[in-house]
Amino acid sequence: MNIDYVALLNQYKFKNDPKNRWKTAVVIFIMVLGISLLVAVVLSITDPELGQQINSFINRNFNLILIGLGFFLVLLLANVANKSAEDVKRIKLYEEKLAEYKKHADPIISSVKSLARVVIDKKMINGDWHDENFEFFYWQTKDEINFFPCPPIDYLVARIHGISKRKDQVKFYELVGEKFYENKISGGGSEGPNVAGAFIGGQIMGTAGAIVGGQQKINPIESELILHDTRKTRIVFLDDEGVNELLCGSTFYDILKSHLPEKSKEIFEELVKQQVVYKTVKTNGQDINAKFALLQQLLKDGHITKEEYDLKKQKLIDEV
Repeated sequence: MNIDYVALLNQYKFKNDPKNRWKTAVVIFIMVLGISLLVAVVLSITDPELGQQINSFINRNFNLILIGLGFFLVLLLANVANKSAEDVKRIKLYEEKLAEYKKHADPIISSVKSLARVVIDKKMINGDWHDENFEFFYWQTKDEINFFPCPPIDYLVARIHGISKRKDQVKFYELVGEKFYENKISGGGSEGPNVAGAFIGGQIMGTAGAIVGGQQKINPIESELILHDTRKTRIVFLDDEGVNELLCGSTFYDILKSHLPEKSKEIFEELVKQQVVYKTVKTNGQDINAKFALLQQLLKDGHITKEEYDLKKQKLIDEV
């Protein structure tokens, strides 16, 4: 998988080009002048007396008006110059981040055969959920699963190394939420009686024509099938920080099922059941062994006869 870093940089430069701010400033200044003149002309036409007052005011204070417009223009241009300088710095910083990303990402991406793009919606750390909406490359090695951030990367420096977890730290994953279709029905009903049609039909064909001509117009019934999909892939980790979780898109579930089937919740719950059964059998076995030992000691000490010993022994065997 190749990343076109030049295209990413050009796209960012186009989006944050300082020239766009200067063009916007010119448009704003022209709009302010145009609207002011338009208002003055409209008022002069609709109210000639008021128009004369406006013209008189402009003539008396022409220099002040020019000074005011000049001051507004200076403020506008100063703001644009400041924002443009910020744009230049932002582009430079993005270029540096992109170079840093390329330095870290290229060795990984070139060495990994199978990469999938995954969006992490939320991340739980120490019981607190954090919104992410952050796209990662996902891949796994023999012992680890890995998430590495995808470009574009306005905010990447703190997260450039991504997330790595040992597979034994993955407790389980599951698909949560629901997917269902809603059949939305619209239309139907009528637009009221057709009085004109009833009159014309009655004139031509009598009572029967009036009935036919006066029938209401029925709106067509339309059906729209709307998909509602709130499903998410929930991954639960058990690491040094405690129990943490990731919520990803639903399609990531199929990727995990094919690459990490042993960690699905179904298998996890089945293993838990088997462990419970094993512990129960083991405990029962230990109890029976202890009872056998007690019976042998009672027989040895002469507290029970051989017949009583055989009888109780058989009962213990039957319990197993």
